[in-house]
Amino acid sequence: MQNLIFLVIFFLLCGNVLALSPQERLANPKQEEQARQIFLQVKCLTCQGQVIENSDSDFAYSLRQFIRKEIANGKNEAEIKTMLIKNFGSHILISSQKKVYLVLILMPILLIFLHYLVRRKH
Repeated sequence: MQNLIFLVIFFLLCGNVLALSPQERLANPKQEEQARQIFLQVKCLTCQGQVIENSDSDFAYSLRQFIRKEIANGKNEAEIKTMLIKNFGSHILISSQKKVYLVLILMPILLIFLHYLVRRKH
């Protein structure tokens, strides 16, 4: 029974190794760091909004491969983000989500302020 538990834990941990396997990393450390910064800004569309840096899904894995390939081909962050938005929509980026939250937070404050101004004039 202990062997079975050990094997289950071992295989669960091995899945994480696939997501961050060293042979998939770029040889140039500067390019790899650039790729990892982009990974933190791109959502996995199959993981309920988790960033692809931390996701073990096939979708996130393929996006990490794509981003690394594009960086190796000389593309910059803006070009890669433009390609991602073109293929998946603006919701693929975490930054687009922040804009929505900002509007949702500021809207009630604006409405309260407008209500105050209207009542003050009457």
